[in-house]
Amino acid sequence: MKFHQLTPVDRSVSRGWVRRAFIFPGPDAGDEATMFLNCSKIKRAFEITLARYIYLGGAFVVYKDVFYTTQIDLLRETNEPFHAGEQLPLAQRSFPNVDFSFLCDTSMPVSALPASKVGCVMDTDVHGNQPVCLDVAHIDGGVILGFSFQHSVADGSTIYNFVSAFATALRTGGIPSAWATGKGASKVEPFVNPDWTRYVQPLTRHSPTPNTEMVLYLDALNRYQVATSNQLEESAGSPEGSGGFREWDFNPINPTQPNQTGDPVMYTCKVFCLSNKVLQKMKAEINGETQIGDDDHDRGHDVDDDSEGYFPMEAKKAEDLQNTLNCIRAEMGHGRSNLRVSTQDVISAIVWISVMRARLPRLVGMTNQEGRDLNVLSSFMTAVNSRGKLEPPLPPEFMGNMITVMKVSMPLDGLFGPMGALEHLANSSITEPITLDTLRLVSRCIRDHLIDIDHSYVTRRLRYLDSLANPRLAGLALSRARQASTFGVDFASLATFGADLDFGDFEPPRPEPVVPEPGSGKPTCIRKIFAGGEGTVNVLPRRGGTKGPADWEIQVSLREEDMENFKDVMIPNGVVKGVSMEECARDVDWSGGLYLGDMLAEGIAVNN
Repeated sequence: MKFHQLTPVDRSVSRGWVRRAFIFPGPDAGDEATMFLNCSKIKRAFEITLARYIYLGGAFVVYKDVFYTTQIDLLRETNEPFHAGEQLPLAQRSFPNVDFSFLCDTSMPVSALPASKVGCVMDTDVHGNQPVCLDVAHIDGGVILGFSFQHSVADGSTIYNFVSAFATALRTGGIPSAWATGKGASKVEPFVNPDWTRYVQPLTRHSPTPNTEMVLYLDALNRYQVATSNQLEESAGSPEGSGGFREWDFNPINPTQPNQTGDPVMYTCKVFCLSNKVLQKMKAEINGETQIGDDDHDRGHDVDDDSEGYFPMEAKKAEDLQNTLNCIRAEMGHGRSNLRVSTQDVISAIVWISVMRARLPRLVGMTNQEGRDLNVLSSFMTAVNSRGKLEPPLPPEFMGNMITVMKVSMPLDGLFGPMGALEHLANSSITEPITLDTLRLVSRCIRDHLIDIDHSYVTRRLRYLDSLANPRLAGLALSRARQASTFGVDFASLATFGADLDFGDFEPPRPEPVVPEPGSGKPTCIRKIFAGGEGTVNVLPRRGGTKGPADWEIQVSLREEDMENFKDVMIPNGVVKGVSMEECARDVDWSGGLYLGDMLAEGIAVNN
């Protein structure tokens, strides 16, 4: 199977891989016969799915010897690397020291396996520029399927449909007996269902959606794709004055970056568990579904014993803050009334406020040294799925990336409320409880801007992209304004990018395992998250989806000193479960991938 390589423009727009990993029960890693049969079925399903979504696979040619059944890390049996035109987007590995039962018992949505060893280990130097890759890792009692997609060709809907089609093919696809035995196991004619051709939707003028702006944008991309490599290399550098900022970057990145003096700055990544009970109570208060008594409001007392996590401010301070935010929103052309916020809006507001409070001690020293005014704008950005915003909306089968970004800015005074001088807040009051009134205003402001991402906004953005001389220019100005390392917060829900996927009634190849009983706390799959740069916050996929009583988990990436302050801000506000860092947060190890911190058992470590 020969794949069309991504063009330099594709790679520039992509910014890297979007990775999704799933883990399912299966045979022990030492059961070579069953592992071979399982991997044959996985290869078959992958081939069928690529034939269905031909655009994602690129323009490829099918050969008889599609896969090499003994390949490890994309090497031939002779340990010779594949030639450039023979690189395959699938690798299989075996890790008998990793136990599936332990992973389930931890009840974690984050895989406890080093990213450099198993699952979604898509190294561009090894895998080339394939639009999509699949990594298979066998462990004791289970198998991990790791998908990697180039973000330039796949957004959440694309990924969801591709993986769903793969699951269907894996459940129903038949495997010829020749696959199971002998040296001819890999020499099988490809199977392509002609009925599936109607699902193939390449990005061309023949889009199923008659949207003029979309056609213009796609034509522009096509023009860049046929440009010569020399022209692209000459323009590959960031435009003068851009600072090299990127709008999206989904690659795990080096945990160091230079500060203003050129010295490296370490930053760390941790996972926090947030109480769903407290979040739902906050959301109900913000949406006006419950009433706070006037006496309690004026005194700043809790309504009852369960009102942890927020404290109403005095009426005069609340009025001043309301007037400040109303002026800001009026200047921006907003000001909708009776907005109902979601739980994620509330989480976004809490984290935005907490991150900026955590940074205040450092920012005060930095701004005082430079003689700048501290009360600058802080920016909050989050990903938005644009498919449903177009009229008519893009169908799910339409292949491509339709993710855009919502940005809202607010002065630090608006985030913190009228609590006195910011210098005083930074030095002594960063742990002062976040008021419900501040949460209400900030979360409604976020919801207000999310509503503004509509058909008109998306089509304006498409027209703007079409007008650019170079697609690399898209998003650079927005990224510069973000200032993620100081005044910005980049908030990304992995569900938006298609991470919160479920195979439904997926049954792994025989022998059939014992599927965990509903409510047992043992998931049928564990999803790996991606690491982000400083200022990035991810909402982890939640057991049971967006509904239900399960608690929420967020992954936060900050400088080391800011992370300590962030814990001091979050824990006293009652949202974080637990009274100590060991109980409320887990570390993310940059050197070995993502892991469970102190919960990591010796038996789960993968030998180097």
